[in-house]
Amino acid sequence: MAKEELKQKCICFLPLGDENVASSRLRCFKIGEALSKRGFTTWTYPGNRSSDFLFIQKRTDDNAFDAARACKRAGGFVVFDTDDFPSCPEFRKRAGELISLADAVTTATPEQQELARGIFSLPTDKKVFCLPNPADYELLEPSLKLHHSSYPLKVVWFGNVENFPVHRVGAITSLPELEFHAITNASDALRQQFPQCVFHAWSYCGFSAAISSFDICVLSHEGSEISNAKSSNKMATAILHGVPVVASCTPDYERLARAAGVAQWLYDDLQGMLRCVEMLREPQTRNAYLRTAQQTVWKECDVDQVVSRFLAILGSLDR
Repeated sequence: MAKEELKQKCICFLPLGDENVASSRLRCFKIGEALSKRGFTTWTYPGNRSSDFLFIQKRTDDNAFDAARACKRAGGFVVFDTDDFPSCPEFRKRAGELISLADAVTTATPEQQELARGIFSLPTDKKVFCLPNPADYELLEPSLKLHHSSYPLKVVWFGNVENFPVHRVGAITSLPELEFHAITNASDALRQQFPQCVFHAWSYCGFSAAISSFDICVLSHEGSEISNAKSSNKMATAILHGVPVVASCTPDYERLARAAGVAQWLYDDLQGMLRCVEMLREPQTRNAYLRTAQQTVWKECDVDQVVSRFLAILGSLDR
């Protein structure tokens, strides 16, 4: 099905949460907004319109099943999207049942494609596509931040509080003349456990201003195969806000870093992480990092490219 034919169709998104949920924001709201600007007909569940394509983003409740069955009865196509694999048995059971109704599955990385096939025991003829994440927040272009200061060095981590790097804080804060910050919705208990960390509450509206004030961002995908398979979106987000990233040498971080020419700032172990942080202490080194990386990262995360990929996936379902 060609793109012009798709413009005659209705595309419905059924996200897991609202725009405060990162995966829903990136994989439903951002894509839906970009499609609407291109003249496509889109809407977000619930609604009273029938859909030709239904994109279910990690939802496994009764509404998801009802919407999927209604779409199939009307001759439409269903895509189940997951950029993570919660270990909850109930989620996996119901997700597997929904996937059996779906025409295709989308994930955020090639590694997640393979995990989806294994975790949900997918047949070989089930279509599983990689749909990368677009750039996050409201940036219209990369932030051309010029770094000037080195002391104290302000290092930041951000993300879901469940992924807070508890095993890294002591080592990072042992470096001289350094402040360690975290942008996350931390509990009082976590704040008390790590008094050496400065916590900042996350909000969608305030994030861009907050992260832009830091010198270096430290990120990791470590532990399980599921964690290692996650996307590089946080790395892209920091770089596009003018903050160089020191990241674990895991698949999608490595792919983005190599494409952007900054693979030397990936680390394999704790000592490697500390060495990278120290090497980025000088402002001129951070500015060189951004000159090398930002434009490539911007192109890699261009929402128009992601939308084109999304439309290609939908178009392939009617063949």
